[in-house]
Amino acid sequence: MAVRVGARLSLYPVAFSADSKALLVPAGNEVRVISTTTGELLGRLRGHEATVTRVLPHPQNRLQILTASHDGTVRVWDSADYRCLSTIEVMDRAPVLFMATSPSSDTIFLNINRKLPRDADVDAIEKAAAKSRSGRVVSLNLRTGKQQVLFNCRACHGLAASPDGKFVASITANTLYVYSTAERTAIKHTHKRYLTTVAFHPSEPFL
Repeated sequence: MAVRVGARLSLYPVAFSADSKALLVPAGNEVRVISTTTGELLGRLRGHEATVTRVLPHPQNRLQILTASHDGTVRVWDSADYRCLSTIEVMDRAPVLFMATSPSSDTIFLNINRKLPRDADVDAIEKAAAKSRSGRVVSLNLRTGKQQVLFNCRACHGLAASPDGKFVASITANTLYVYSTAERTAIKHTHKRYLTTVAFHPSEPFL
């Protein structure tokens, strides 16, 4: 989705705040917080050293916001005063391409690629990621900071977590990977056509 915010264009997905009163818009190295009622710029989340690729409400705290970036960090923000509360370095300080959360867990899921340059421009990173075979899906516990590699996923272009946090799904070209957090294994499904997006049903056990 491309959303015009002032003179900037968001290349990455926008998100609603937990109360739906604001739109969270990645814009370069920052996130702009826009009122859904008036369109007014309410504030900015500033601090990342490279492009912000994902922004989402904190799954366990409605007063906080999560951001992920090519700078290899995940940041936690206060949604009231837009202050950065903590910065978590991803393993190998690898650029983060995707982030997914589950409302029932304080563990989030990231698609990272340790061989991508953090200081390259957005186009260079995205093109390199599309050809790379070094992508990983990892879990990150926001409470403890513990991280774990779940499975390898080259050229990932979609990531989702089930509402109960028991499954993680990613897509790459025409392949779907579904990882079970209980069994700690990923099942691979190949389709005839290119996959464009992946999501879990909000209340039923469907993908």
